[in-house]
Amino acid sequence: MSLQYLFTAYFKDGSTIKQTIEDVSTINPEKSAFYDVLQRIEDLSHFVLHDHKTIPNDVSVCLVDGSFNVNGLALNVGDPRIQPPQDTEYRLIYFRRHTHRFNPQLEELDHEVEYVIGWQATIDGKNIQQTIIVR
Repeated sequence: MSLQYLFTAYFKDGSTIKQTIEDVSTINPEKSAFYDVLQRIEDLSHFVLHDHKTIPNDVSVCLVDGSFNVNGLALNVGDPRIQPPQDTEYRLIYFRRHTHRFNPQLEELDHEVEYVIGWQATIDGKNIQQTIIVR
């Protein structure tokens, strides 16, 4: 199964890590490309998902200010009453959720993948999370 969305991780020093369709770490070939991101996670500034359609879609989260963007447009996510302080440290949330449907004979009928992207932060002593699901 090929990945519908590939990521690009942007770091505060201007460098990037781009996931390829092979999804292999440049540091440890036995791991996925996300392993490389985890090695520098404290320096991450933006995380972007790109699809490979004729008209591409980009979905991003900014770990500097907690904002979300879809195809260059700001997306309001979460409770507008929660206003994180400017010095909030945002931590990346990113994973793929696989859902398999089977018939009674245990033959797979379909397989759906959702990409979850967002952030978590400690605000007023509480763990706050904001995520969006990309299909």
